[in-house]
Amino acid sequence: MKKIVLGFILAISFVACGEKPVDPSAISGKITIAKSVQSWLKVERSVMKRDERGLGHASLLVVNESNKKRAFYYTIHWFDANGVAINSVLSERKIVRMMPEAEQAISVPAPNDKATNYSLRITPVEE
Repeated sequence: MKKIVLGFILAISFVACGEKPVDPSAISGKITIAKSVQSWLKVERSVMKRDERGLGHASLLVVNESNKKRAFYYTIHWFDANGVAINSVLSERKIVRMMPEAEQAISVPAPNDKATNYSLRITPVEE
């Protein structure tokens, strides 16, 4: 009986801490591309991984499939295991300019080791 009560107290104390352990390999992401960009931009490869320090990285290889110079914005938002947004300067909108039929690698590190999920949005640059 004492073991059951002790186990219950330990379980409550872990729950009360409010932090879930982060699976060092688990990162997931969602990529949303605006319709006007989908006609010429292709995501060739998407990789989510953690480095040796435990920081997540979202990496994409995109291809401009048109015969024109193109540009787009991307914005990434990182979230912890509870779905809470992690504020960071990494969430600021960035611009990518591409030559015709060119490939471009995009790699964005997570702001900290608590990040387990991201949302990356690609929108057009009206020129």
